[in-house]
Amino acid sequence: MNFTYSQQVNTATVSPGWTGAPLTDTLRRQDGNLLSLGNNGDTVDIQRTGNPVNLGSVNPKQNYAKSRETITFNATMTAATVTVSGIRAQSSP
Repeated sequence: MNFTYSQQVNTATVSPGWTGAPLTDTLRRQDGNLLSLGNNGDTVDIQRTGNPVNLGSVNPKQNYAKSRETITFNATMTAATVTVSGIRAQSSP
């Protein structure tokens, strides 16, 4: 999953102390029914040491997790500068 921004992001505002270097974290997918969003309200967010990372969450409007289930995956977050349609932007997968 990549998050791309139209301007430079202060990585320390995403996660305290983060410099943009590879950072171990967890990708969490929750069934929408756990969040009172219904069957197609499954939500994805990133966590570091059990606390949400300041990236918000994504609702893909699909039913990927079984009823009332939370699925987690080990992940690594890094920051980089990328060019999108000729414009330099910051990306954080």
